Amino acid sequence: MIYLTARKDTKKKRTNEKTFSFVLLNKPSIPPIGGCTKSTNKLLLQNNFIKMETEKTTENKRFGERVVVLRHQLGITQEQLSFRSEVNRTYMGAVERGEKTPSLHTIIKIAKGLNISLKELFDY
Repeated sequence: MIYLTARKDTKKKRTNEKTFSFVLLNKPSIPPIGGCTKSTNKLLLQNNFIKMETEKTTENKRFGERVVVLRHQLGITQEQLSFRSEVNRTYMGAVERGEKTPSLHTIIKIAKGLNISLKELFDY
């Protein structure tokens, strides 16, 4: 089992492309995947596959899936929900896919757009 950690490259590039360098850890200071911290991205190279998982990413996906389910229950489109919530349509799509972490203010707007309480929104 090989442990790697990802570090964002600090070199300034002319493009908006984000690059990361991977550092091999001889004695991993991070636990195996599953108990990860928000500030550490862990990569596990096993059977020629690299798997990156963070708590933040998992929670974003669960939240986004919940929003999709509630939106479908109301029978409205993503565009209609974004209008009701006063959130940009492309941002709403990224939230539903788990690509973005919405702020508390945005989460409250989404709950209002779905006509539900915050408790109902997080009941998953």
